[in-house]
Amino acid sequence: MLKKALHGLYSDYSFLLLSNIVNLISVPFILSSIGKEAYGIQGTIFQVLSHFTLLELGVGVFLIKIYQVHVKNEDHVGLNKTFSTAFFLYLFASIIVIILAFIFLIFLKEVIKTGNLAVETKYTFLIAVIWTALSIPLGIFNTILHAQQRLALVKSLLGIQALLNTMMIIVFLLLKFGLLSFGIAYLVSGSIISYLCFNSVKRGVINININRKLFEYSTVKSILKFTWEFGFAKIAALVKNSSDLIFISILYTVSDVTDFMLTGKLFMLLIMVAQRVPLVLLPGFGELYAYENYDKIYKYFKLLSYYSIRGGILIGLLILISNEYFVTIWVGKSNYGGQTLNFVFFLYFLKEIYFNSIGFILYSYGELKNLNKVSILEVILKVAFILILSRFLKLESILIGGILAGMFSTVLFYPLRICHSIGLNIIKYLKESIIQPIILSSPIIITYLIILLLKIKLNHINILVSIITLLILINVISFDFNFIKRKYKEILAKQLFS
Repeated sequence: MLKKALHGLYSDYSFLLLSNIVNLISVPFILSSIGKEAYGIQGTIFQVLSHFTLLELGVGVFLIKIYQVHVKNEDHVGLNKTFSTAFFLYLFASIIVIILAFIFLIFLKEVIKTGNLAVETKYTFLIAVIWTALSIPLGIFNTILHAQQRLALVKSLLGIQALLNTMMIIVFLLLKFGLLSFGIAYLVSGSIISYLCFNSVKRGVINININRKLFEYSTVKSILKFTWEFGFAKIAALVKNSSDLIFISILYTVSDVTDFMLTGKLFMLLIMVAQRVPLVLLPGFGELYAYENYDKIYKYFKLLSYYSIRGGILIGLLILISNEYFVTIWVGKSNYGGQTLNFVFFLYFLKEIYFNSIGFILYSYGELKNLNKVSILEVILKVAFILILSRFLKLESILIGGILAGMFSTVLFYPLRICHSIGLNIIKYLKESIIQPIILSSPIIITYLIILLLKIKLNHINILVSIITLLILINVISFDFNFIKRKYKEILAKQLFS
């Protein structure tokens, strides 16, 4: 199982890297083809559509869990009934998506300030909605592949979809389809990948028959009973992580959406990479909790916290220093959101890196109910903080709202609850795993502050390379000398007594 997970993670990272390189290369062309406003509009449209997929309500997770039960019991009839019922529930959800989409069109101009692109925005949204509605029932084939532990194939197909989508956008832009290119590419690339998923399922070891006659109301109750609680968690996670562009579009302009997306590109890319690591570690921590091996949990929890902070500060500072130069040569200075936004992205990056490094431990512990409550609290606080801060700040209010909401909810709850679960003193944890790495990182933080005070202009590649090299060297020199000394003594002792 771990081997399959590692293979899936390797495929995921390979295609993530490739698709993002293609995306980075294509953005300047896309931006010059459609303009700043249209680029912001398409970003907002797809973030709005991501909220429509909430109607899936985590049914896929239920299917993955129940698939293993049916296969173990060799209950092929029960397996077909469950997946047939789920498929027709998905069809019902698709109809609701279409209805909601037409209702949303009434408020389209209030959510997305379309300007002269009102007609194009409307049709792009409608084309993309068609695929969003279709993707819910067709997603069942992806779920079956997940349930069959064919993770490498799933990740490969998703990676191919991302690449195919970007390439098709470029093709349709060259054919002068304008903003519509995004909706058409989304529909076509999604359809192709769904067909490949269906074909892969068809050729699988276990044949799953989806038939209207196998639909059961009792199975509907079982599905909804599981998804009710999970659905709230999914809603909270989506609003928390995928609503920033919508807030910017409502409160400010679609051009600001573009500045926000491009300024935060490197930060968000690395956060995305960090979010995938728990996929490998989650089963291992679940096993450690099952066998009550709290010493190992304590050890790994401290290490994950320590290195997420040290690594987060170093990598975050390197991006912070080089980001203006990167955005300028990538898409032009006019698309850079400014130093204040850049610095707030750095703070947001630190929070997310720490959060992702320890958050999965509570999922291993089985804290889903309490996690849901805390996530919902974070969403409420985030919306409240953004609405208050938007009166005084601009784009920074979106990120600061998220940071403050996290500090008063998940970031506070996670370490407290993990420490309680393994009997670790929270004060000891804070000293060893939070304060110590911050102190050890202080030399590079001070170096960055000196650069700011001296007003050194970071607009030349030679200056940037010199400063980045300096920061890395300082970080290496300021590493935990006690740890190095202790390891040296251990090696020396082995040599003396061997």
